Amino acid sequence: MAPILGPEPARPETERSIEEDALLTDRLDRVEEEKREALKDPGPTWKEWWYYQASKWYVLIGLLVVDVWAFAEWADLANQGSTYLWIPGSVSLVLLAYGEFLLYSYLYYRPEDRAGGRRRSHRPSWLQPFAVGRWTPEGALRRSGVPLAGDEGPSPDEFL
Repeated sequence: MAPILGPEPARPETERSIEEDALLTDRLDRVEEEKREALKDPGPTWKEWWYYQASKWYVLIGLLVVDVWAFAEWADLANQGSTYLWIPGSVSLVLLAYGEFLLYSYLYYRPEDRAGGRRRSHRPSWLQPFAVGRWTPEGALRRSGVPLAGDEGPSPDEFL
């Protein structure tokens, strides 16, 4: 009998071919293997991911907002008629940029391996004020008491 409202509906195939069955079994085996690997090494926690990677972008966007705000304030003051505001404006913007550099290096500075794979012990300077950043894996290791490569000699925390 011919269908009245359209073509006859397709009948679902209840049996799979041998090739389809082998492909399905292969996929299921790969999924099981991926699950086992994920359980062995789950990766960083959400907290570690946030501090070590994701928060960098939000901190940088916040610093950009502060820069634009400070520049706009100095530009507004200069438009109101004072001709010598470029001197304190320039000085304050340079100081603001260095303060932001200090904040970023306090949070995210990661020491690079020096030539030959050996690092010297850290000496604070204007360009490297911190040995490691607070929100880095090295910073977490240092806070837990594990010595980093290149940390030779006595701990500075033992002295007054």
